[in-house]
Amino acid sequence: RRYGALEFKERGGDEEDAVPTPAHTHSPPTPPTPPTTRWYLFPSLPSEHWRRVAFGVFIVTFLCPTLRNYALFQIPLALALTLGSIGPIYAIPLVYVMKGERTTWEAKAWTIVAVAGVAIMCAFGLEGE
Repeated sequence: RRYGALEFKERGGDEEDAVPTPAHTHSPPTPPTPPTTRWYLFPSLPSEHWRRVAFGVFIVTFLCPTLRNYALFQIPLALALTLGSIGPIYAIPLVYVMKGERTTWEAKAWTIVAVAGVAIMCAFGLEGE
């Protein structure tokens, strides 16, 4: 039914249940189009930043696996695996240095315990050879 500028669409109930909509809208509004981004392009960085990125890729891709494999052949296996498993502990001080985020006292306490355990294993782990 139409009353002036409003049109009522009935849902099978009384006129009180009808939903008023403007008469001039016949189709739903189109959503806004998202901006086109070119995610596949390299960012434009200064050459100093690209050197840092290349150095980080070199360390992570080549140097870390090389040194870890060398350690597996030079020190006892249990000690090499223990030293290799403390990698996530490095994240706590790095987050503070790089982002300024503080960690909880529990995380700091357990980090100290873990580092102390690795230090004990390193100090006394080589005596059996």
